[in-house]
Amino acid sequence: MSTFPQILNKFRQDAFSERDKGYRFERLMKAYLKTTTLYANLFEEVWLWTEFPFHDQFGGKDIGIDLVARTIEGEYWAIQCKCYAANVFISKPDVDTFLSTSGKRFETESGMTGFVQRLWISTTNKWNSTAEQTIRNQNPPVTRLNLIDLENDDVDWNSLEQGTFGVASRSKPFAIREHQQQAIDQTHAYFKIDEATGQPAHTRGKLIMACGTG
Repeated sequence: MSTFPQILNKFRQDAFSERDKGYRFERLMKAYLKTTTLYANLFEEVWLWTEFPFHDQFGGKDIGIDLVARTIEGEYWAIQCKCYAANVFISKPDVDTFLSTSGKRFETESGMTGFVQRLWISTTNKWNSTAEQTIRNQNPPVTRLNLIDLENDDVDWNSLEQGTFGVASRSKPFAIREHQQQAIDQTHAYFKIDEATGQPAHTRGKLIMACGTG
C-alpha cells in the first residue's frame, strides 16, 4: 500500500505540468475529505471548484479556491489545496487571494449566503511569520491540514488515488493474531468471577507481551 509521500512523488513524476499536478492533488483531497473520519461525517458534498454549482458568480478561473464542501447542515466551506515541496514556506501572497475570494457572498437556491469556514490543505508544514499572522482572527476562520496531518491519517491513499473513497478507503485495523487472542482469553479467565464466592479469583494482574509479539 502506497504512503502519502509516495503518492505525492508519483504526482510529481507523472504530471506533465504544474497545473496537472495541482489538479491531481485536488482530486485526491476531494476523495480524502469524503473519507477521513475528521470530515466524512461533517460534509454532505465536496466539489472541485469547477463542479461547484455557484462558481460562475466569482468570475475568473484561478480565484484561489480549489474545493468547496457543503456540510450536512447546508453550510459552505472554502478549501485551498497546495501541493508544494515539503521544504517550501507558505507566504502571505499564497493566502491573500484565497482569503479575498472566500470572503465574498454568493446566491444559492435558498438565497444569499457565504462561506462559514476556510480550510487550507498543504503538503508542507512550514509557514512564514507574515502568513501566520495573516490567517489569525479571520472571519470566517481558517483551519489548516498540513503535511504531518495528512501523513498520519489512517486512510488508504492508494484507493483514494484510484478514485475510491468512503469507508472502503479507510485502513482496516490489524486483526488479532492467534497467540494474542490466547493471551487475552487467559487474562479474562484470570479475573473470572468465582461462582461459589461471587468474587473475582484475582483482583490485580498485569499482561506483558514481549517486544515484537504485539
